[in-house]
Amino acid sequence: MDIFKKHVIGIGHQLELLEFPTLDLNIEKNSKRGRRKKALPALERNSTGPLNLQIFRSIQANIEPSIQTQSATTSNQILIMIMIMIMIMIRFDNQLLQNQNGQTAKLFFLYFKYIY
Repeated sequence: MDIFKKHVIGIGHQLELLEFPTLDLNIEKNSKRGRRKKALPALERNSTGPLNLQIFRSIQANIEPSIQTQSATTSNQILIMIMIMIMIMIRFDNQLLQNQNGQTAKLFFLYFKYIY
């Protein structure tokens, strides 16, 4: 099973399935431990001023097509990864899958549960 795990992880790395496109928000950096010493006033206004909505609409229109293509390629890569895993499982060792106690099938299920 160790060879199978390493092979699946290697294929996932080659297909770049282990790297998800995310936005770095630096949440950990901005968070502070404990409670605030002083509560913010309830009527304090924290505004950035008037916004030009046309600029934001044009930026959003440029971003949305790239997000859709990224998600489509990611789903295709995941589908390819699953197909490869099934092919490996079939070829891996048929004797392991035909174990009397069914332990191998349970281990295989738990391994997939661990991956996802």
